[in-house]
Amino acid sequence: AVVALITLLNPVASSSLQSFQAVEPDYVFPVPGSNRLNNETNIIIRYAGNADPQKISEQTFEVTGEVSGDHTGRIELSDDLSTVVFKPEVPFTAGETVFVQIIPSWVDSGATNFSFSFRTDPLEQTARPAPDSLLDLAPRGVQPAAVPDNTSTAAFDYLTLPGDFPPYTVDVPASPENQGYYFLAPFQITVQSGNYLLIVDNTGEPVYYQAVPFSSSDFKKQPNGLLSYFDRANWGYAVLDSTYQNVGLYSAKNGYVIDPHDFIMLPNHHCVYMIYDTKIIDMSVIVPGGDPQAEVEGLVVQEQDGSGNVVFEWRSWDHIPITDADPNINLTAHTIDYVHGNAIQLDWDGNYMISSRHLSEITKIDRRTGDIIWRLGGKNNQFTFTNIDISQSLAFSFQHDIRRLPNGHITMFDNRNNLSPLYSSAVEFDMNEDTKTITQVWEYQTSVPGVFSMAMGNAQRLANGNTVIGWGFNSNFPTGKQPDVTEVKADGTKVFEMTFDLTHINYRAFRFDWVGNPAWPPTLAFKVVGGQTTFGASWNGATEVAQYELYGAPNLIDPPQLINAKPKSGFETQWNLAIDHNAYCYFEVKALDKDGGVLATSNPVQTLGCQPYKMAIPMAVR
Repeated sequence: AVVALITLLNPVASSSLQSFQAVEPDYVFPVPGSNRLNNETNIIIRYAGNADPQKISEQTFEVTGEVSGDHTGRIELSDDLSTVVFKPEVPFTAGETVFVQIIPSWVDSGATNFSFSFRTDPLEQTARPAPDSLLDLAPRGVQPAAVPDNTSTAAFDYLTLPGDFPPYTVDVPASPENQGYYFLAPFQITVQSGNYLLIVDNTGEPVYYQAVPFSSSDFKKQPNGLLSYFDRANWGYAVLDSTYQNVGLYSAKNGYVIDPHDFIMLPNHHCVYMIYDTKIIDMSVIVPGGDPQAEVEGLVVQEQDGSGNVVFEWRSWDHIPITDADPNINLTAHTIDYVHGNAIQLDWDGNYMISSRHLSEITKIDRRTGDIIWRLGGKNNQFTFTNIDISQSLAFSFQHDIRRLPNGHITMFDNRNNLSPLYSSAVEFDMNEDTKTITQVWEYQTSVPGVFSMAMGNAQRLANGNTVIGWGFNSNFPTGKQPDVTEVKADGTKVFEMTFDLTHINYRAFRFDWVGNPAWPPTLAFKVVGGQTTFGASWNGATEVAQYELYGAPNLIDPPQLINAKPKSGFETQWNLAIDHNAYCYFEVKALDKDGGVLATSNPVQTLGCQPYKMAIPMAVR
């Protein structure tokens, strides 16, 4: 078929093919012969070894649509120096066959012209509409039960926290010597409280908060030291530096819309994420009673290089049939989410593992070729479980958060939606990929009857052997709460547990070492009750403050005088003082490090009795 197609595009090529053995490319996208491609797709090819950029020219790619005709475009060499990307200037026509001939002039020897074809989706790609909340991370149609309107309670009596700060309780505080902070992204399910990114310490005291206009997810520290989270307002992954300033926004390419489940930044400055790709499929020819116009969601995995070129794309349509879905997925429904990818892990051999909830499967994908290496769990399980009863046909069900450990084991959060008894747990497996055997070596679940998390959740193994568990959308509606975050030792001893009230859900929970140096100054607030003035000082996001000094002045001209100094206490350090507001009416606070050095000074605040005509000169000029 390859020879025939080359003859069609280049009649001379067929005779030359017979004279030597062609060197095949390592990776080609789209998959030759594939169909239902997005009409904005790029063409990607990679051969072993480095490419000579001087030998890449406009003649490298010959791309012709049977309807749209010849296509010109930009040709990019990725920063890996092996992957070449063709970006058409004009999208392909919906429902056409596209013929591609690649002349690999940049390959040293042995490579001949390579030709293939693919077919675009007969319907134009449409972006998935933005859902109202991250409950879209759960199966479609799942909604929480009605929540009472009076469930919100104040978490802290602080002057410098916003009024809609999410309420929570810390049921088990961690020991002060435990390193790092907890990273969370609680989002509201009622109107009382807002959506936030949170960093909290061992006692649950806030370290950093950021209000976000819509529900968010996956707030974490990347291996390169930057922070990332899904920014629903801009529908991409926002990246923050140690000053909490935005330094990037990552979105999907090739006409797709990025998905909020997972995002990883790789050491080579590439990034990887998932896409939910909706196609109209005639399910009546696939299953009895299927909808002829079903909206079926497949999964797309994209990898971008440091310049934003898509250098790897993998589609479930090319590798996993719709009928591989978990038996509990209704394939006669109008809307079918048959894969529901929720986690990506770069494995120790450089390939990808993905967790697909609605397949109840972990799939390992060859990053070099795009082929499936193995399938764990689900209908096409290739592994033997040595110590797990799979009489219910599944070893795990609707799982989340596949991760590889340094010792070679893997962890996941097993939601167990369709297993009995009904509970969720963090699990660890010893996996032998050569013999395709797997042994469960550790599990943590809460006490009987156990937390059941119908959706979301994660399990993060720490360097000290502890595990941080985010319980996700657990069964806390409408009658009571179960924990949202738990950290346990290897023996199951709890070292931290935290619970949001009924107004909030948290998708994932993490613990990371972190040093924050905010770009903004500290905050000073006050209130006067009777003859007492309460001052509250905080510096949102700062991790290096050891002490605050409170200063006062009668005006904006005279030098401020030190009133009191206090060690930093929690998020907000407070003073309750009897202040003569005729003598002092302007106040500021200085944040000091452990060596007594001044890190920053707040803006001045005005209380009572100040002279308006003395407000012209700011305190900062002194």
